[in-house]
Amino acid sequence: AKAEMRSDVLQLFDRTDYRSLARLTQACFPAGHPFRRPDSEALLKSLDTASLDEVRAFHKERYVGASLYLAIVGDVDAAAVISLVEKHLGDLPKGAQPPLPAERTQPGAPVREPVTMRGKANMTFTFGAPSGLRITDPDFEAALVANAALAQNALTSRVGKRVRDTEGLSYNLYSRFYYTDVLDGVWALNVNVAPQNLKKALVSSREEIDRYCKDGVTAEEVKVQQSFFAGNYVVKLGTNAGVAAALASAERYGFGPAYLDEFPRRVNAVTLEQTNAAIKSRFHPANLHLFVAGDIDKLPE
Repeated sequence: AKAEMRSDVLQLFDRTDYRSLARLTQACFPAGHPFRRPDSEALLKSLDTASLDEVRAFHKERYVGASLYLAIVGDVDAAAVISLVEKHLGDLPKGAQPPLPAERTQPGAPVREPVTMRGKANMTFTFGAPSGLRITDPDFEAALVANAALAQNALTSRVGKRVRDTEGLSYNLYSRFYYTDVLDGVWALNVNVAPQNLKKALVSSREEIDRYCKDGVTAEEVKVQQSFFAGNYVVKLGTNAGVAAALASAERYGFGPAYLDEFPRRVNAVTLEQTNAAIKSRFHPANLHLFVAGDIDKLPE
């Protein structure tokens, strides 16, 4: 298992997109934060030194009832299923969920750095900052819509239409609110480019971010993204696995089974004003970090 995992780690750290995003988490979160990604040396050292006793201790501490959410979906006999669960999991200790930071992460002074990876033919640059967003926040759906209109994909977003379609500077770009979980995470825009396109793509992407945060979203953009999120969520509920995943997630965050019907309604209820408010509260252009991963020693002026 260690040999397989070592191979996975080495492959992961050979990707420019992973390296730039990992560096962003290190700039946003303090040491010890669960969302701060370690560097390859620390991760490999932890892997190499992990003992069988440590693995067993971790399993005993974390694989407990307090951290377990179980959803079973299909043409099943409920009583029989409950009996099986009690038989196989009834003696699972309740335990406790791991402690988590109580405070939300605040934006800090922006950092601009290259992440040097020799021999790479292409580059990935990442703009990002702490988002302060959690899935349980009342503006969560509005924030999703706001991000999607800005840069969620290369086809329908502001940044995508300019950087990919109009200027032809990137073959792949996307933005996300990463780790919108029981804790708040980061917002990041990732753009893959050829080295000769780096400077222009940086300028174009940043201009679109600044313009979007200044002028806001349009009603048509809100409508397009509402349709995407609501429709995509419903499509995922078309299989047993999709329903089971959605139920387990809804329970994990305290929403309950009704959330499967509520989420599409919540998205479709988002207003233009709420989306613009989310842009103001969740995007902070002045605090954006910038990391460029690739065969590079310094950032363009």
